[in-house]
Formats: sequence, C-alpha cells, structure tokens
Amino acid sequence: MTSVNTSWTRSARGLTVLLTSVAYFMVTLDALVVLTALPSIHRDLGGGIGTLQWTVSAYNIAFGAAILTAAALGDRLGRRRVYLAGLALFTAASAACALAPDAGLLIAFRAVQGAGAATVLPLGLTLLTSAFPVERRGAVVGIWGGIAGLAVAAGPLVGGAITQALSWHWIFWVNVPIGAVAVLSGRLRLAESFGPRARLDVPALVLVSAGAGIAPVAGALSDKVGARALAVPGLIMQAAGFAWIVALAGGSSGYGSYVPPFVIAGVGISMALPCVTASGLNAVPPPMLGKAAGTLNTVQQFGAVFGIAVVTAVFNAEGSLASGAAVTSGFRPALGAAVGSSVLAAVIGSRLARRPRATVGPTAQAPLTLPLGQART
Repeated sequence: MTSVNTSWTRSARGLTVLLTSVAYFMVTLDALVVLTALPSIHRDLGGGIGTLQWTVSAYNIAFGAAILTAAALGDRLGRRRVYLAGLALFTAASAACALAPDAGLLIAFRAVQGAGAATVLPLGLTLLTSAFPVERRGAVVGIWGGIAGLAVAAGPLVGGAITQALSWHWIFWVNVPIGAVAVLSGRLRLAESFGPRARLDVPALVLVSAGAGIAPVAGALSDKVGARALAVPGLIMQAAGFAWIVALAGGSSGYGSYVPPFVIAGVGISMALPCVTASGLNAVPPPMLGKAAGTLNTVQQFGAVFGIAVVTAVFNAEGSLASGAAVTSGFRPALGAAVGSSVLAAVIGSRLARRPRATVGPTAQAPLTLPLGQART
C-alpha cells in the first residue's frame, strides 16, 4: 500500500508540474509573442505606435493589477477553483483577440487576457509549491521558472514564425485548444487548497491594482548556494545578450547571427527568475505562500509595464515606423535602455542573501490541502 501511495504521489506531483508549467508558458509567451506580429497587426487594423504599444501594455497592466486580487481570492475561494477560472478566461479572451475586428477591441480583449493570466501566475506557483516539500521547492520552482525563460527567449521568434506562416490571428488561436485541455486536465488532476481565512483588504487591493534547461539546475542550486550567486550572473548574461543584439542591429547580419545573443539572454533570465522567486518564497512561512507569490509577480509585471514604457519613449525619441532605417534608429537605443535595466537589476540583486534561510519552524502551519474533487465547506 505504501508503494502504491508513493507512486500516486509522484504521479500527482509530476502532473502538477506539467499542468502549471504549460499554463505558465502560455501566459508568459503571450506577453511577448505579439511583438513580432505588430507590423502585421498594424497593416490589418491600423493605428499608430501608441496603439501598437497598448496591444502589449494592456496585457501587462491588467496582468500586474489583478495578481494580488487573484491570489487573495484563491486563498478564500480555493486556489484550484480560481486558477482554472482564470485560465478559462484567458483562453476565451485569446479567441476574442483572434476575432477582434479593430485595434480598440483587440486592446480591450488583451486586457481581459491579462486579467485571466493574473490568476494563472501566482496561483499556479502556489499550487506547485504546495505539492512539494520545502527541501525540493527550489528545484521545482526552477523547472517552472525555466518555462518563463524559454517563453521570453522564444516569444518573438514564435510570434514571427506563426505570423509569417499563417497570420497574426494564429498567435491567439493557438492558445484555445491548449487552454481548453489545461482547464479540463486541471479540474481532474490538480488538488484543491486554501490559504488562511483572512479578511480581504479591499482598499489595499484597489490601491495596488491602480498603482530553459538551465533554470531547473539554477533553482536546485539556489537551495544550496543562495539566489545571489546565480541571479546576478544571469542578469549580466541577459545584458550581454541584449548588447550583442544592439551591435548586430547596426549592420547587415543575417537572421542566424541573432540566435547566439538570444540564447545567452534567454539562459541568463532563466538563471535569474527562478532564483529570485525561490528566494522570495523561502522568506515566508507556508501559510503566506499565496500572498508572497502574488506580491512577487505583481512587482514583476509592473516592472514589465514600466520597462515597456521606458523603451517605447526612447524609441519615439530616436526613431519611428516610417522606414526600416528609422525603426533601426529607434530600436538600438531602446534596447540599449534594456541593457542598462539589466545591469541595474544585477546591482540590486547583489544585495540578496548569500544563502537560503530556513523558514519552516515549529509554529509554521502548512496550507490546507484537500483531496482531488473535494470542496471546502
């Protein structure tokens, strides 16, 4: 009986990693996959650079604004329940984006997409970490974070490939079958869990709302050597990859020349993301995992919105969409600003603790986890 229970536990944990990672990949990819489809969207739906910016920013703003609310609702109503509702909303909004007849509706549906994604990110992370003991959390968060690194590296390439082979509509249509299968599988296989029954701090939530292969290794190593030893070099690698792309953009290099710097930048962020996430989660007791995951991801998403605003402002100041040369004139200094942001993040990351600190003590309370399919009364 013990061997059967052990086998079932391993299977359930493996499926939890798979399901939450697929959903995470999908919502992270959608923050970036639109980038290389923007010229095609512009040709079909019109609009200036401000409109194009909002097809990206609407997603990220809604994403960042709704994360803490989603995490709090998950603690009260059930993390799996709210997670699956958000994933279903994201999937439906993806179909609406594909059918959008004009730029205004596309932006509106992108905002709905972001709101759905806001439940997937923190609650998926909480469901994942709740399924594993604390001593294995760094490794599984590394796998989960590696998905983000893969999505960051692949997003523009995937968007360009799909747009060129089919049309920009398919960067959204592809989410629909994947999302539908993920919702059904999650309903059948993910365990329900709840956080502490604390009162919702509605004013605070309103205020906040207004206002790849390397990563699993990095996550596991962060449990031993601390986040700083991996996050700082990872951010420097991202800066180096971006700087390389800036240099290439000034010449006549072919498509293949951009693969190495994209790989370097992708590996770098794959090292940094899981380490920073694991460091934040390890700093709180188990009952606070949901709120910690929500806070971490809220800051990350608002950082993304701020970054887009900065590089867009730099692009507007130095270039335009009038011609290829004008685009290059704006692109190089804009990406240079991203290089500076990565270096600044590395400097800030140097203040992280050298070693992970144990947070589980005799008074820590594990999150309430129910068997599959059982509802809380």
